[in-house]
Amino acid sequence: MKERRPLGRYAVRVLLALLFGAHICASARAQSAKPTNVELIIDDSCSMAQKVEGGKKIDVAKQVLSGLIEDLPKDAQVAVRTYGRQHRSKDRDCSDMELLVPFGSNDSTRLLPGVDRLKPNGMTPIAASLQAAAKDFAGKEGQNNIIILLTDGEEDCSGDPCAVSKALHDAGIRLQINVIGFHVGADARNQLKCISDASGGKYYDAANAKQLKVAATEVTESIESKPAKKQGEPLYGEPIRGGDAYEKAVVLPTGKLFHLDHVQPKQAYDFFAVAVGSGQTIKVSIAAGPSNGSIGAIIASPKREKLNDVDIDGPRRNAELLHDVADQQDGTYYIMIGDPYYPQKLDDTFRVDLIDNYDANSGRDAGETEARAVEIRAGTYPHNYMSDADTMDVFKFKLDAGKTYSLRARPADPKATLQIQVVDSDGTELAQQSAPNPGAAAKVDGIRLAKSGAIYAKLSYYHYGTKGHYAFAFGEGDIESPPPPPQ
Repeated sequence: MKERRPLGRYAVRVLLALLFGAHICASARAQSAKPTNVELIIDDSCSMAQKVEGGKKIDVAKQVLSGLIEDLPKDAQVAVRTYGRQHRSKDRDCSDMELLVPFGSNDSTRLLPGVDRLKPNGMTPIAASLQAAAKDFAGKEGQNNIIILLTDGEEDCSGDPCAVSKALHDAGIRLQINVIGFHVGADARNQLKCISDASGGKYYDAANAKQLKVAATEVTESIESKPAKKQGEPLYGEPIRGGDAYEKAVVLPTGKLFHLDHVQPKQAYDFFAVAVGSGQTIKVSIAAGPSNGSIGAIIASPKREKLNDVDIDGPRRNAELLHDVADQQDGTYYIMIGDPYYPQKLDDTFRVDLIDNYDANSGRDAGETEARAVEIRAGTYPHNYMSDADTMDVFKFKLDAGKTYSLRARPADPKATLQIQVVDSDGTELAQQSAPNPGAAAKVDGIRLAKSGAIYAKLSYYHYGTKGHYAFAFGEGDIESPPPPPQ
């Protein structure tokens, strides 16, 4: 029996992976063609007449909502619903709900007049409003259906909006409800967060006009965000499994979208290995899927030291992690995919790309010493790069005796400044010059040797950080400064 048990567990894991993989593939195929439908539910109860920093709540909301509508996906179908607009709060009318604008094109001239008609008046029937909104999505079952609820308080009509939210999410239309709580107290915040959590949505808290604008931007970004994929790839990329330690790291192909082939517990990571050359930048792109909204990534050095990390907490969000590899730092780097707080799901995606930031078309990073200099001829070199890991680039040039040479270098960033130091083969300084102002070209003229030989040009980059692209040119006589390269 002891010899058969591991096989049994393995078989179960394989079967579960196949079942989950089939489910995700089916979901990916379905979602890739799903239209997006967004309904705004706007609180127009009497409390929205109260003042906060920035003005009356309703006036602030109107201003922010115009931008929110503008930022929604252009191909989305959008509707606007409200409650508390028609009857005064003393009437205690919990049926005071209204579809201001039915589903149609995302056109501000169609949507904003309804928003502008809002005038705080009545009650806060959130649960009933969610149930009414569900009927607005009739015929859109199985599509990407989203509600954005903006409210300044909790339910006051004896409904249970949290239970309603869960029921709607689990029903055929599968509504996701994102909630913005505008200047709410602790009790209201707890109820509103329950509404979003029960539907797989997200809660956003805003105490004033500035924070409300930030919340509106974040909620639209969550709708816009999709897993990064290339044309022709499945929505969630290819399934893959890494090792469970550095020693068992799996070689990861670059430039390709992946998702883990197993549901991973929190505080666990899949280990992958990537061969990186000097002058390359590691770019790790991660995207949280709709079912979980949590994924993290770590980059570790060839010595297995953690370099940097990033994680996402929120569905349909994405992030990037970058690390520059300088001269003599090339080797096998490690990418860990997992999450310290939540289990990893099958619709969370990741991809690793290697960006070539070689200096002077040399296929590597220029070193920081004469011994590691890149030797090049006279000419213009538009693509060069320095970073926090690479604070100086050294180039070697051969000069003919008696001839005069010039060197020009210009940064891509108009706020950055370059400095040039020129030394001969004995280390004697021949010239040193900084650009006269940020963004300008640094110039060294009149470089001359009595005997034919080599010089070394040492370029340094100054800004808030040391990261940036630059161009340089070297040649005989008075040469033209190169144009700044694209950032």
